[in-house]
Order: sequence, then C-alpha cells, then structure tokens
Amino acid sequence: MKSIAEIASLVHAAPSEILRHAQRCGFSVQDPGDVLQDDQIAVLAAWLQQQMAAPTAPSDPAKEARAQRFLQNLVRNSDLIFLDTSSLLYPTLNSFLERLTPLLTSSVRVIVPLRVIEEVTKHRKNLSEPERAAHAINGYQKLVELQNAGLLKIYGNPDDNFADSTFQSVFIKKRTAYRMTLLTQDVQLAKTIDGFNEDVSVRAKHIQVAKLNRFGYASSYIWKDAKDAAGASPAAPKHEPAFRLKTQMTNVPDTILRVREIPGPGSRVLSPDGPIQLLEKISDGAEGIIYKTSSGMAAKIYRPDHLTARQEAKLRRMLSHPLQCEGICYPTAPVLNLSGEFVGFLMPLASGHELQRSLFIKPLFLQTFPGWKKRDCVELCLTLLKKIRFLHQNGILVGDLNPRNILVKSPREVWLVDVDSFQIEEFPCPVGTTTFTAPEIQGKNFGTFLRTTGNEDFAVATLLFMLMLPGKPPYAQQGGESLADNILAGDFSYPLGTSSNKKTPQGPWRYVWSHLTYEVKEMFYNTFRIDGTHHSENERYSVREWIGAFQKYLRLLDDGTLAARDPMSAELFPTRFKHSTGWNGTSSRNTAPSQPRPAPIPQEPPVPNGGFSVASWLNGGQ
Repeated sequence: MKSIAEIASLVHAAPSEILRHAQRCGFSVQDPGDVLQDDQIAVLAAWLQQQMAAPTAPSDPAKEARAQRFLQNLVRNSDLIFLDTSSLLYPTLNSFLERLTPLLTSSVRVIVPLRVIEEVTKHRKNLSEPERAAHAINGYQKLVELQNAGLLKIYGNPDDNFADSTFQSVFIKKRTAYRMTLLTQDVQLAKTIDGFNEDVSVRAKHIQVAKLNRFGYASSYIWKDAKDAAGASPAAPKHEPAFRLKTQMTNVPDTILRVREIPGPGSRVLSPDGPIQLLEKISDGAEGIIYKTSSGMAAKIYRPDHLTARQEAKLRRMLSHPLQCEGICYPTAPVLNLSGEFVGFLMPLASGHELQRSLFIKPLFLQTFPGWKKRDCVELCLTLLKKIRFLHQNGILVGDLNPRNILVKSPREVWLVDVDSFQIEEFPCPVGTTTFTAPEIQGKNFGTFLRTTGNEDFAVATLLFMLMLPGKPPYAQQGGESLADNILAGDFSYPLGTSSNKKTPQGPWRYVWSHLTYEVKEMFYNTFRIDGTHHSENERYSVREWIGAFQKYLRLLDDGTLAARDPMSAELFPTRFKHSTGWNGTSSRNTAPSQPRPAPIPQEPPVPNGGFSVASWLNGGQ
C-alpha cells in the first residue's frame, strides 16, 4: 500500500497529477494522503504505461497508405460503426480511434450496445487482472470522449441477455436500411455476423466485419486460407467443438438425490454469484418447474423424483463448456438450496409462443400470427436449422426435437428450451416423441443408448415437414396405420410425380404439398419413403443440406420467380392444387403472375438516447 503522495515521489510527478490519474481509473481518492492498495497501484501503473505508449504504424509507407485507404473506405461505406468489448479492450484502441475519429461525421455514428458498456465496467473493476482492467479504464474513457464529441450512441435494452444477442438482433433487423460495420476481435462473433451476408432472404445491404490490428488500423477477416506459391492450399483451422460425440454410455447411476429442501416460489437459492430469489412460476413440466428469478435469469428446479446423480453430472458437464447462442436456453450456472445441495440450474429467460400450441393448430396459427405467409414459415425453418447447426458443430444432439420445447416470437426470434435433455457426450437424451423418432430407434428406451446424427437428421426433417405443412406429421395418412407403424414401414403418402399410395390426408394438406418447391418435396420424399435415396440412417440429408435448400426456397419467393410460376406459392393454405392432374383430373393452372412481396419499410433505428451520458453511467456505476 502507498499513498498518492508516496507514488508521486517515486515517479517524480506532482501529487495532484497522480491523484487525477487515480480518479480517472475510478478509484475513490480525494487527497494526496489517500492510500492505494497494491492491486490498485498495479492497475494505475498499467494504465499509465498504456497512455504513454506511442502510436504504432507499419514500417513500410506503402503499407501504411493502404491501411489508411482501407479505413477510409470502411467509414465511407458505413452509416453505423459498432464496437464490441473485445475492441474496446484491445491494446491499439487509442491509435485506432485517433485515426477513426477525424473520419466520423454526424451521419456516420459509432454505436455501442448497453451490454458492452456493462462488460467494460465489469472489467475495469476487476483489479485482479491489472492489464485488462487498465484496458477497460482506457476503453470507457474513450467512450466518454466520443460521447462528448457527439459521435457515440448507445443501443440496447436493460433486459438484453448478453451483448452478442444485441449485435445479432440489430444486424438482422437493420441491414435493409443501413450500411453497418462491426469492429470485433471475437472471431466467432465476426463469423456469425459476416454469415448474414450469405442470407439472400431479404434485399439487404452488405455488412462489413473488421478487426483492429497491431498497428492501430483496421483489417479485414480472411475466412479461407490463400494458396501458397506452390498452389497447395494449407489446412484450414478446424472448428473445435465444445463436446465430442461418443458411443459409450455414462456409468453415472440414475439414482435419486436426497436433499433437505426443494425450493418453491419466493424461496431463496444459491448461485455462484450469490443468493437469488425465485419469483413467479413460468411453466410447470414433468421434470421440474421454471421460475423467473431476481437475477433476471430463469431457473429450473427439479422435482424430487427427477433430481438424480446422472442429471447433476450431466449439467455440470454442460457448464464446463459455456456456450452462448441467442435463442438457446443453455445452462449458465447451477442452483443450490440453502443447504448447498444441487436442485437445478440458471438459464436465459425465453419468450414466445409454444410451437405446438400456435403454428401446429390452424385456428391458433391464424390467430397468433395473422399476417404470416409461406415466406415466414420458410424463414422460421432457416432460423431453427441454424440453431441446430450451432449445436451440432459443438457436438450436441437435441435428441427430443419436440415442438413443445420451441418458442416462437417471429420467424427470426425462436427459443429452444428444455436443453438439459440434450445429448451431451456420454449422457443420453432420455426422452423422445414418437412422431420425431427415426425408424431404427422406434420403441427403444431412450435413456439406455446414445443417438446418432442420422437419428437426429430424421427428427430435423420431420420438424421441417410439419412447419411447411403446419402441424401435419409426415406419416399421417387417410385410413392408414398408426404413426409408429407408418414410420417403421417407411410408408410416406405424399406423391412425387406419379408416385402415390392414395392415402394422403384429406383437407388442405394436399394443396399445401403441391405448392412446395420440387426440390424440397423431393428431399422430403427421399427421406420418408422406404425406397427413398436418403431414407437410411447414414444417408439422410444433413442440416447443412437443408439450409441450402431453404435458402434457395426463400430466394425464389423473394425475387418473384415462384410468384410468376405459381400465384398461390406465397399462401400458407392454398385452396387448389398447383398442378391438379393426378388428384381430380382437371387443370387449375393460373397464368396471371403476381408481384413479389415488397421488402418491409425500414423503421428509424432506436439508437439515440439524448439524455443518456456515458460518463455519468459509467462513473455512477461504482
């Protein structure tokens, strides 16, 4: 410990100067006689060292000129420039902002999500990591300077779960109206945002993604390695999954844990961040009860008969690799009772309408989402596919892909819940639903074996079918056997060309099927028919292949191609066949083309927050 005056003497500086620096670091000191702790001194020293660091630049003038032009073009092609936490903590932030700020205008704004400011504040208070804390102190001071210059706006809501969700939401919603740039050092986030450019579902502006480099300029991300001089392509870095698919079941017994108390509404429970309170009940399931909590998260508290040693071991395995994906209620922390015994877990708070009780029941569908068209269902398929792809890339199988475990707010806002049933490494998914169960595992005890990706691909195809023919299972038939029997027999009744078993369900389903694109119908047919080319466990279409097919479907809807060929292509429940030969013998072809659905009129972005001061917010959060 040393006083401000002692530190000033050691570094040959005026006490008032050191006092001012300490205050800028957020330390509660008012007088040169006030004492700083050793960890505060370490942070102060690191921060001062950063302030004295000279701006860097490439040694080659030609390279520096190219870097300057790149930055100028980046700004010239931007309306909104977003900074995330990783950029605000980057060592060359000062040099970068010195070069960026003169290029900014009133029409080119820097945007920072509210959650990023919170994260920066958290890091600057973490005195156990002096260098990171110093970077955070520097970062928030730069935010204050940008705010004072009228070049910074705050974006986000206090109830956002995490910063990445804000970025994803903003870039999805506003890319039709604004040219946006993201500056991030987070490669995964960069890939996610850059991936939106591959989505041709809307007429959107290109999103720029860049990073700060060691010279204090911006650099583009290069996703594919360039070929070397010999023409060979070096091995691309592989995605490292959080978990590995395994074939050997866990040996942790599925025995009941005896605990002193199962907490209920109003009870206090323990989390790694301290005590929290269970508030009102959100849902009541067979395995447990979901509560809102005072922490802003949701908590699942297991029922006594489902609180097992295996479930606790599985949950702790999941927590060993934290995953963040908007729309997946992945566990964030264990929940203990006041005796310190495991009783459940925390997860993000989800919202939306249960898929089973909204889209899969026609009257409720039309009531809940009255403005939906076929395009919305296609986009919903893509949203779900991308979340499932994220899980698969991390070695996780959903297992029980159940519409009761999917919440829908819009085609792009979807939540997967009941994630503790996911198959994680040697821990199986112990539950399942007949409709979504592949023929090779029909009738099995789900808690006694590990599923394969082939098993999962069948469930994915079934879910897609039921989204495109809202609520109708692929193996439902007119006068047929049970769903399980039809699945085992591969008896799919919907026709492809002249192939039909004449058992297609009565009602609108025949019409809906006829208006699907041929590619999608062919993929469904080959998956579900016993003689289909992709019917067997190891041959089924992957999530990636389905994404490609539905992206093409969306593109054909948006560019007017389908409307020109089929005026009822956009309808959820068409009232006639696209081509009626084969069912009623009469032709119902239409020749009058309809216009493609216009892009939505963009709304003004809610970025300005006139009375909000970064300086007061940050300094007030001591």
